This record gives sequence, C-alpha cells and structure tokens, in this order.
Amino acid sequence: REASHMATEGDRWASQAPPDGRASNACSDASSMEPTVVVKVVQLRTRLQSLIWHQTCNTETTERTRLSEEQKTRIAAENDVKINNLHLKMKDEKGNAASFGEVSFGSSMSQSKRIPQAKFACLADDTDVKSAAHLLTSCWGLSRPSVLLSITGSAQEMKLEPHLELLFKRGLAEAARSTDAWVITGGTDTGVMALVGAAIAAHSATGGERMPCIGIAPYRAVMHKERFHEPGKPGGKLHARWKKMRRNSNIEAGLDPNHTHFLFIDNDKKGSAFGGEIKFRTELERQLSADMGIPKVLLVLAGGKGTVETVAESVKRKTPVVLVKEAGGASQSIAEFLEPLLRQRAALLRDPVVLERHVQARVAEFQASGRLQELHGKFAQDILDSNWLTTVARNLDLVHVFTIKVEERVPFDVAVLDAIVSAFKLSENEQREAEERKRRRTVLAPLRPKTPAHHKDARSQQNPRYPKRSEVSDERVPWSTPWDEYNPIDWTHEDVLTTGVEQGWADPPDAITIQGELMNRQTYCGRTPDALCKLAELPDAFDETGRPRNPRGRTGMRGRGLLGKWGPNHAADPIVTRFHPGTNHLQVVAIQRKDTLAWALPGGMVDAGEVVSQTVRREFTEEASNLEIESNRVKQEELLDKIFNESNRRLIYNGYVDDPRNTDNSWMETTAYHFHCWGDEGSAFKLAAGDDAGDAVWLDVNAETEPRFANLYASHRDWVEKMAHSMKPHKNARSQQNKLYPLRAPVPGHKVSWAASWPDYQPHEFTDKSVLTKGIEQGWADPPEPDTMKYVLYEERVSFEGPITFDHCRPLNPRGRTGICGRGALGKWGPNYAADPIVTRFHPRTNQLQVVAIQ
Repeated sequence: REASHMATEGDRWASQAPPDGRASNACSDASSMEPTVVVKVVQLRTRLQSLIWHQTCNTETTERTRLSEEQKTRIAAENDVKINNLHLKMKDEKGNAASFGEVSFGSSMSQSKRIPQAKFACLADDTDVKSAAHLLTSCWGLSRPSVLLSITGSAQEMKLEPHLELLFKRGLAEAARSTDAWVITGGTDTGVMALVGAAIAAHSATGGERMPCIGIAPYRAVMHKERFHEPGKPGGKLHARWKKMRRNSNIEAGLDPNHTHFLFIDNDKKGSAFGGEIKFRTELERQLSADMGIPKVLLVLAGGKGTVETVAESVKRKTPVVLVKEAGGASQSIAEFLEPLLRQRAALLRDPVVLERHVQARVAEFQASGRLQELHGKFAQDILDSNWLTTVARNLDLVHVFTIKVEERVPFDVAVLDAIVSAFKLSENEQREAEERKRRRTVLAPLRPKTPAHHKDARSQQNPRYPKRSEVSDERVPWSTPWDEYNPIDWTHEDVLTTGVEQGWADPPDAITIQGELMNRQTYCGRTPDALCKLAELPDAFDETGRPRNPRGRTGMRGRGLLGKWGPNHAADPIVTRFHPGTNHLQVVAIQRKDTLAWALPGGMVDAGEVVSQTVRREFTEEASNLEIESNRVKQEELLDKIFNESNRRLIYNGYVDDPRNTDNSWMETTAYHFHCWGDEGSAFKLAAGDDAGDAVWLDVNAETEPRFANLYASHRDWVEKMAHSMKPHKNARSQQNKLYPLRAPVPGHKVSWAASWPDYQPHEFTDKSVLTKGIEQGWADPPEPDTMKYVLYEERVSFEGPITFDHCRPLNPRGRTGICGRGALGKWGPNYAADPIVTRFHPRTNQLQVVAIQ
C-alpha cells in the first residue's frame, strides 16, 4: 500500500512540475523508486509512528474539542493575562516594554484575510527562555510537537536548481506534516527562511492544515520594526499591520508572511544587528526540547562559516543533522568532506581509534584539494583551525546527507525522517540513561527529614476516571505561594456521594457538618515524623469553606475525587518479600489493580476501628492469597501466621502518599510494613488474584530488568527500594579484616536485617580510644554519648541512605547489623563522609582505560 501510495504521489508531483524535463524527472522519483528504498520508507514511517505513539502515551495530552466563539474570546483574554504576567521586557532605545499580539501582512483588509495572521512578541535577549517557552506552549496554545525541525543556512538570496528547490519544499512539508513538527527558522524573507516559508505556503495552498512555523529574528534588523509598537504606548497588546515598502539591505530584512509565529529578539550590542538572536534561539530550542521531552533535528542549506560552527556545536549536543549537499556553502563543504567517511560509517563507528586516524587523514586530503577554499574563500583556514569539521566527523552517526545524484538519491523527506528516527533513538537512550542515573544516584537528606518533596502523581492525569486537573507548577504547589487566580475543578465521584455515604465508608457531602470530628481526625503529616497528630494541629489545616487542606499543597482539583474521607484517608500496605529459590534475587509480591491496570502492593483502606496490623494481613489475604480451595486453606493460614507474625514485622513508612487520587481536600496516608518469607515459606505460599486484583505475582526488586517493578503505583517503589537497601547483607562490615578491631559477634546473612528478629543479639561495644581522646580534642569526633547532640543528629546531619532509625538516640546502620556497636575507629555517630577521586586515562600505546590507584 505504501509503495502504491508513493507511486501515486510521484505521478501527482510529476504532473504539477514545470515542463522542462528536469523537474519532471526529479518529481517522479517516487514512482520509479527502487524497492529497497520503498521498504526503507515504510520501515521509517512505521518506526516513527511507534515512537511518536509511545511518546504520546507517556505525556499528558489535552483533548481537542470544538470551542464556541464565546469560549475562544474568553481563552484569548486569559492568554493575554498570562502573557502580561510574564513581564516581558525590551532593550530598545526608548525603553519600551515588550509588545505582543497579532500581525497582518498586507495593506488592505482583503489581503489580511487572504494571508493568515501571525502571532508575535518582542523580547529582550536576556529574557528567561523558560518564559519564552511558556509563551509558545501555554499562552499561544501551540499543540505539543513530536520533534523540532530547526533550519539554518544561507541568509542571502539562494539560487537553487529548480528540481532541488521543489524536492526540498515538498520533502520538508511532508516530513513536518507526518511528524507534527514545529519548524523553526530566522523568520525573514531571505535565503533559506524564504524557502521554508514557500514550502509552508505551498502545503497550505493544497488544503493542508497550517503547520507551526516559528521565526526567531533580531528585532533591530527587522524592516519596519516601528509597526510593532504603538506611538506613546509602553508595550502591551496590539494588532500590527506590516507591508514591505523597500528592499532588503545589509542592516535590515523583511519578514516572511508564511510563518505562523514570530519572536523578535532585542539586544543592545554594537555593530550589525544580524546574529543578535542566535544565542537566544539556541537556548530556547534546548529548553523546548527538554521541557517537552522531544528530540531536535537540524536541517542545513548552504550557509557560511557561522553555519559550519552551528553544525559542529549541534553534533556536540547529540543533535542529528541533515545536510543538503548541492545547496552550496557550508552544507556542501561538510557533505563533501564527510563523503569518504560516510561510505565506511558502520566500520568506523565500531573503532574510535580507526575513526580518528581516518578523520585526520581526510582533513589533510581535503585541505590539499583546495575545495574548502573554493566554497568558503578567506574563511576556509578559520574553519580548519577551529576543528569544526573534525568535530562533525567524530559524530558520523548523527549526520545525514541529501543529494540529487540519481545513483545515491532518496526522497528528501526520507532523509529527514531518517534523521528524526535517529533523534528519537538518541532521546530514548538519553531518557533511559537519565533514569538509570537517577536510580543509581542517592540524595543527601537529613537523618530525620523535615521538608518533604512536592507531590507529582497527585497533580497528574494518571487516574483515567478523573476529569482534567488544573495545571500546577512546582513553584505554585505550596499554599504559602500566593495565587489569586487558582480556581480548579471541584469534583467528587457520584459513588462516594451515594454508595459511600449509605455504606458508611464516606463522609457527608458538606465538610462543615462534621467540623468537630474533622478537627480531631488523625494524620501523619504533623511536625513529628512517624507520629500521629490531630488535623487541627496543622498550620492552615482548613480552607475558608471548612474543608481540610492537603498538607503537601495544591493538586489542581478540589473535592474528594474517589476518596471517601475529607482530609486523610488511611491505608495499609504489606511489603512481602522472599529470595527466589533459583536465582536468589530479592522479590516482592505485587498485584495488578483493576481500575488503572498499574502494578502495586496488595494494600487497602483501614476499616473503622481496625488496627493497621490487622489491615495489612486482611488486604494481603483478599488480594494476593489463594484461600478459595479448601485443601489449601489450613496450610496457607499457617504460612500467613508465620509471615505476619509481629516478630517478623518491620515498619518501613508511615505518612503521606503521593497518589493520583489525591485532591486539595482529600489525600491518602499509609502505613507500610515489611514481612519477609524466610527459608521455604516464599516457595510454599501460593499467590492468587483476589477481589480488587487482576493478577498477583512475585516481582524482582530490580527497576532495570523488571519494568513492572520500575513502574509500581504511586510511592510503592520508593518504599520497596528503601526496604531492599536494608536487605543487602554487607560483608566487609561484618568481617574481621580490620586487625585493630576486636572480634565481632558473628552475624549470618539472614540475620543482618534489623527486620529479622534476634532477641539474643549481643554485639561487642567498641569505640577506639583515639576517638574518645584525640578525636574530641581536635574536633573531628562526636561526644561519647549521642543523647547530648540530638539536635545535630536529627536536624543537621545528612545521609545518602534516607531516613535513619534510632535506638536510644543512637543511629542504627541502615544496612543492618555488623557485630559491633559503638563507633569503632570512626569519629561521627551515623554517617562519616569521605571523598574518592577516580582519575583515568587511555594508555598512549595500548589505548586501554587505566585508573590511578595507591597502595
């Protein structure tokens, strides 16, 4: 189907091409394309569909609905307020504030109707790029793209061969359309910018939807820039009319009317105004890519010395590049320089040493040919001395060349799609590496943290049964941050108001009717960690309507959602683990929720009058155990008695849960207990999905190899990983390697965890005399007893191991028992900090990686 479609497209292109023969042949390439190329096109488009779909599934999407004129007017007014709140400034000679609005191209109303209007804003070059990104996405309402196509090259008048120009226009439009891209250029009606504008216009003329084409231009080089300010008005919104009245010059240029959005960047540098926007544009593109989690591709047509530098800097930042070879200038010089290397790309990329040798040989060969001199004249030597070509050659995997040579040619949109696919792959790899780094990286935090992190899931759209929340940025989560315009949806599910109230698990609709009870309701969100307090003891516990206020801040929704109680809703979550009998991997019991299909711990709500320890067993039994078969019942009950024995229970967490069901007035709190299956208990216990679960399984506690564990519901993964740290039996800390230490009490592997009951554990008390004498005198050691320094331990001392358990003011080693209590030869109670430099090199002859070590 794809091959047939492409052949049809090729015939259509050929029928519309000029009758000079050359363009006709070029445009019919699609119909005469080699089968291998057609297969590649199909593969590329299929891969892109998958990548874009995957990306969309992992991003909150806004449902598109048809708006009335009244709604459009109201939204436009709200957007104007948003733009004013950005406090954009200018740097022009008169000190005007920034102006923004719409611009019509042409002098008459008929022309302004015929030519679509564009939005514009004037900004100083030191404007925060986050504000500019917010302007494009939130204020101007541009739909989230799948990729950024940044186009650079010649700013001078370009004379491309007709068939090359036609191929570029159609290919660019097709690539942008099929990937929902934003196209970003310099915005003027010269060089490559005018060519892009013509491509967008041609696409729109055929009935296609107008694609976002954003021009970022230097304000002081814009012809008739005075049209973007009203006389005597200090900035603000206006409707500008712009018509070109003179020719471009070396100090100003006209605007391309086919762009949909313009950012005019003002700076006060002396000399030519051209180029004053480059730094801002680079930073903005980087910010957009990072904020929206989308890749960027650079398209290059011609250009000079500055374009060669742009390409080199782009590949340094791992941005794929498409070079149009026959366009001349920079794109041609780089393409010709790389040609011999690209023919061996796969082999060279496998061996960096061989690649470097080939690159240096190619530099010498290219310099001797004089070709760089022909294309860049007096700037040729500067380009060589700056090593930009070498930088590009070292990143061959990021470079894609489009040529009109028949024997090497593929359609231009295929070259672009190929680069976009590689950009997606790079983006995926970077995200994967970032996630792995995040998993590996621990954060320094107080031994008893006071200020919790902002909730994220509670502001998300993860729960499909919830309506859309108001967007709440990190800065506006705390109630202490003023936000007069905050007016989120007020929503409580009908089942809560009817069935919940009738069956007694939900509060009445109006919180004010149970105000006394609410004030005495218990919460873990007080000043003292792990301790319950009354809701009334929290600062600003209730809003002006008498409803409890979420102690972690705004969520973008009022009411109770799917939760029954105003304020805290208490749950219990059992963390049941075992070591796999075959692999010895640590595993945890997880169930698949029926409501969201997410994997989670088998927990649930604490019933009225129920003790939490009873809840964890009841919920585990209901959701994950197989007690339906009578023959299993007795044996399984005996195993449950062993597993949920109080001596096998260890508290992992109690407090607020960052849950997608939370609202401004109702939130989840839980108590998570750890129960380990020792010996054969884990193998003997039979799992089965219960009432609220679709499935129940043992999952490896490894986010890198087990995706279901990596994406556990709400905060469940955090609790399990905290538990897992304590389950890793340290070895050196239990050994007799240090001859200065007395014999340690033997600690077997299954007794290392503090969760393992061991009433007879009697470690040796030992703190070296030098610690108690020299250490205290010289200030590197703590006092003999930690109860004299509670404030330092609780409030000031920090650790990578998360919250620490204390025993009579002594911090307990978070990795478990060691066979010695006290401090040994260490000066500090709790964590003692060190620093280790890892200094490496590649051996000059063998190229083996080496590290500096001392004996």
